[in-house]
Amino acid sequence: MDGWMRFGILSAIGGVVAAKPSIPILANILLEATGDEIILTATDLTVSMRASCEARIEKEGAITLPARRLFQLVRELTSGLSVANHGLAIELASLPEDIRGYGHVKENNLKGVRVKWQGLLARWRAPQDGQAQHAA
Repeated sequence: MDGWMRFGILSAIGGVVAAKPSIPILANILLEATGDEIILTATDLTVSMRASCEARIEKEGAITLPARRLFQLVRELTSGLSVANHGLAIELASLPEDIRGYGHVKENNLKGVRVKWQGLLARWRAPQDGQAQHAA
């Protein structure tokens, strides 16, 4: 995603997402991992934008994410990424895989992911003590 940041792709896609859409899902971006690429798609029902980049995909899937939170997270994680916290970044990026099921099952999984998210993000934001951060 660093390439996307460098070329302003995330900013361009973010420009398509309405700040206060009349339909809540339009505040999200569709992120798809398929084949050997990641695809981001956004629309405001008048204008749509789709961007892709090559990636090593270990597990295919798709998810919609709130655009504002996605951009904040990408900015935060890429600006502080190092060899010491690479594993922690992968853990954070893998959390959506745990949101499975339908109805109450999905809601319970989402609650669990939110708890993990807060813990991992707190570790990410904690000052580095020179030791590599690792999975809990």
